[in-house]
Amino acid sequence: MQMTIQTQGFPMSSSVYRRARGQLERALGSFRESIVDLDVFLKDVNGPKGGFDKAVVVRVNLTSQQSVTVETVSSNLHAAIILSARRAKRSVRRAIEKRRRVARQELRDWRQRPDDIVGIER
Repeated sequence: MQMTIQTQGFPMSSSVYRRARGQLERALGSFRESIVDLDVFLKDVNGPKGGFDKAVVVRVNLTSQQSVTVETVSSNLHAAIILSARRAKRSVRRAIEKRRRVARQELRDWRQRPDDIVGIER
């Protein structure tokens, strides 16, 4: 699982990098085989003004050609990273489960077709 972390509006410190990478690896590690790569964008929306202005955007590209994106805004960057990791985990799990459900249903539908539709002669 390849991860890219970028910042906008502030320099990246090693603690921010380690926190983002660690939280996302822990949250998404169990889905490693289903993830192609993920991009993390850390932004200071309002600059030095303060307030709820730290945004974290996580975009996860799955092997099923799907993309899952979550965004979190908070006054605390570390809290936004933690919450984004949780949301990404939940969203990726839902996307994978939905794809599996659809695949199982397609298989069931295929198995229930009458022989004449499938083209099998007996």
